[in-house]
Amino acid sequence: MNEMSFKVIKHEKIKLLNPVLIEALPGIANVARIAGDYIIDTLKAKKIITIYSNTFPNSVFINKFSLIELPKMEVYQWRDEKNKRDLLILVGDAQPVKEKDSYFISKKIIELAKELRVKQIITMGGIGLKVIPEKNVVHGAATEESLVKKLESLGAVCDGNKTVGLIFGAAGLLMAYAKFEKIPSVSLLAETFAHPQHLGFKASKNILEILCDYLDFELDFTKLNKEIAKIKKREKAIIDEDLKKTMEFQNLFKKDTRYIG
Repeated sequence: MNEMSFKVIKHEKIKLLNPVLIEALPGIANVARIAGDYIIDTLKAKKIITIYSNTFPNSVFINKFSLIELPKMEVYQWRDEKNKRDLLILVGDAQPVKEKDSYFISKKIIELAKELRVKQIITMGGIGLKVIPEKNVVHGAATEESLVKKLESLGAVCDGNKTVGLIFGAAGLLMAYAKFEKIPSVSLLAETFAHPQHLGFKASKNILEILCDYLDFELDFTKLNKEIAKIKKREKAIIDEDLKKTMEFQNLFKKDTRYIG
């Protein structure tokens, strides 16, 4: 019998104040994970929970000390004194690949959220485009109409299913399970370049700008702006390399080459 496991390790006695859970798991262009890591690093959030599961990829990481580590998810806590609440940032090494595993993990995370008495859930992600977008438009969705209106007032595009019809993985399923449990939930999804070598720093910043307004907290974007400047050079290199490969491929058919098969 293949039983799925979900092991939660709490690193200290957890005392939370009106917690809000922010999902920041890997996905398209790593947009959500970049955003989550930036919140954690900038606000110096502390790790309170580690999650292990056999639904994660069947491999281990080797760290800089040549020691192995299992894939995991982690929850970090930051106390927002101004608004009298805690932000809980959920990051991870990977998401489950199989659909049933994704459902399982999402359900378990919501169960954990209920245990922690989470008041709201925010998910993040990228929308993959074939070209590099000029503005990295942020699209929004929610479990309640009032939340949709709030996202729109902050600059998120909420156009029904005209642009975004599906939200894959934890970013979508967490909202669905949250709705079952009557936990308000929103999702922020930024357009980004869907290339395996691309990292969506600019898309992450655009999401974070709306997230800061939505939750009424501040982030210093100095370091992220530097990364965005670096990525522009990398984007040009990626495009140039892809164009070169395309031209080489087209040149093959200009020659008098015949194939049998």
